[in-house]
Amino acid sequence: MKKTKGRQNPYIMHRRLIFIVIVIYVFIAGCKDDPFDVDISDIDVDIEIKRLDHDLFAYDPEEVCNHVPDMATKYGDFFEVYNYSIIKLGGYNTKAYCTYLQDFVSDFMISEINEECSKVFEDIGDIEGLLNDAFRHYKYYYPEREVPEVISYISGFNQSVVTSGNYLGISLDKYLGSSCRFYPQLGIPKYMRYRMHRGMVVADCMTAVAQRDYEFMPDDTLAGAGNAADAPQDNLLNNMIYRGRIMYFVKAMLPDHPDSLIFGFTGKQLQWCGRNEKNMWMYLIEKKMLFTTEYMDIKRYIDEAPFTTTFTKESPGRSGVWIGWRIVCSYMKNNPDVTLQQLMEDTDYQKILQKSKYNP
Repeated sequence: MKKTKGRQNPYIMHRRLIFIVIVIYVFIAGCKDDPFDVDISDIDVDIEIKRLDHDLFAYDPEEVCNHVPDMATKYGDFFEVYNYSIIKLGGYNTKAYCTYLQDFVSDFMISEINEECSKVFEDIGDIEGLLNDAFRHYKYYYPEREVPEVISYISGFNQSVVTSGNYLGISLDKYLGSSCRFYPQLGIPKYMRYRMHRGMVVADCMTAVAQRDYEFMPDDTLAGAGNAADAPQDNLLNNMIYRGRIMYFVKAMLPDHPDSLIFGFTGKQLQWCGRNEKNMWMYLIEKKMLFTTEYMDIKRYIDEAPFTTTFTKESPGRSGVWIGWRIVCSYMKNNPDVTLQQLMEDTDYQKILQKSKYNP
């Protein structure tokens, strides 16, 4: 029988149509299943970073003290925090302050750092844009909370991000790029320099906000049970889930941010974690590490390090934080009625593990 040219079998066309409908449905369902896919279109946030770094170095060192009252007015309480806690010059109303400030802004290395920051961060529009997006998500989850005033400054390589009251401070000299010549001179190890670039600024800011809003609350019966009596180390499981919960918060604020920037891991380190998730978990269980209160054991899995010593050299430091994040993701997936705010306020970490049904 001769086939009619250009016509297709209606049965095949019907099957193709069904297939297309199924694909579209699965795609839409998958989007709806994304816990971080929320509508922020009606939320308005306008963050403009105030440049204390520019203002402080805009004047000749001999004249800078004349402008301190104006800077104190412009930067409010944060100016006191900056002087006392960040560059440690003391109160700006003290007799010695002016001399200390002049020494700071005229210091050779600080002057070079300022020049480098001026080049690298001449335009910070991209950072402001990402912060706006992050805090629109923040207002979605916490409509009653205020958006902080954001200030950039030069710290002399002190804290990367500082929160104080409703201020969020960014130390630009901590984000000059992993190849910045100052960092090796300061003895900063390579594995830490990797994270010291502008791409990490916004994730670090939201991490600081999460830690400000939700401090680690150790179990009173376990706190101080390790080698450092004053440290609220609690046990490894609680630390892992607390820090994993912080990462979940950051991901909720920055849903389109790459996980490599959320965690500060390389792509290879993330791949290693994905491939070895079950092995890491089984190791912690078999070695009975989850409930250890030993200070050094806890640090081994949650602190900065070139790699996790009980795993391979391909593993990242802070691998326990990544596992904690996976537990929290599993918990939220299996308990869809739990809100982000409820998750962040829940300090029953063992209950979170149990209800997570975590099984890598």
